[in-house]
Amino acid sequence: MNLNYLECFASLSETLSFTETARNFSVSQPSISRQIKLLEEQLNTKLFIRDKHKVYLTEEGRSFKHRVTPLISELQSVMSNTQERTDEVKGSVHFGCLGEVGQNSLMQRILEFNSLNASINLQISYASPQDIIDNVKAGIFDFGLVNELVDQENIRTYDIIKERSVLITGGKNKEKLADINAAKFVCYSDDDSLLLSYIHKYHKKASFSKLQRHIIVNSHRSMIDAVEATNGYAVLPYFSVEKALKEKRIRIASDKELTSSLYLIHIDNNLMPKKNSLFKQFLIETCKKKEI
Repeated sequence: MNLNYLECFASLSETLSFTETARNFSVSQPSISRQIKLLEEQLNTKLFIRDKHKVYLTEEGRSFKHRVTPLISELQSVMSNTQERTDEVKGSVHFGCLGEVGQNSLMQRILEFNSLNASINLQISYASPQDIIDNVKAGIFDFGLVNELVDQENIRTYDIIKERSVLITGGKNKEKLADINAAKFVCYSDDDSLLLSYIHKYHKKASFSKLQRHIIVNSHRSMIDAVEATNGYAVLPYFSVEKALKEKRIRIASDKELTSSLYLIHIDNNLMPKKNSLFKQFLIETCKKKEI
């Protein structure tokens, strides 16, 4: 029987709230519902009753809670003590990261972790969101940083970074953007997700498919060069454009900003090695101190 299911049951039996239990485990509410359903199927009995407003333990659920809760606590204690005796803070951590975030913002924090934990070897791989998710699931990456919420079995997801994105144009372009359809855009890809989100949020009547995607290049640095040279427009994370803004090569073309989340993911593992725990905790704590 999966220990995660039992821990999920123990939490839900105390909170009697799928929302609060999901928050406690940093997963989505549907993920908690699936785990409880699978546990009930394994036991061939109904443990909870849900109505529109409340969650109740069944009689079988109350009996199961009484018997299993002490066992879970003892098992967690045994695993923790065993891990503390055998787990040395050395080895390697393989981290998959979005390239632009890693190069422009996160690498300095990773180097700070390295200076504090010199016995831990680090391997950082820049990859696409889907490749990062696939490699985390396959056990190739210990951790991944992606720009989408991952709601899958056995994947833990943490919202650790709030990313600001701004609309920029060339520093010499003094014209106010009056017509979004007349603007020439520099895009990261043909379906540039930041530009798409910006248009949907602030220019609902505009058609993304009809925008003039004048230049497409999958590099933030090259996008900035293109915006500067053509006086075009682009939507980019603030961390990528901060230096160019200070140099006045570009300027912010609108006070309207996007705020989106970046998520740390890893396989749900009750026996996470201490080196991994240290890396995870450091990244979560340092990233939450500052919006990027």
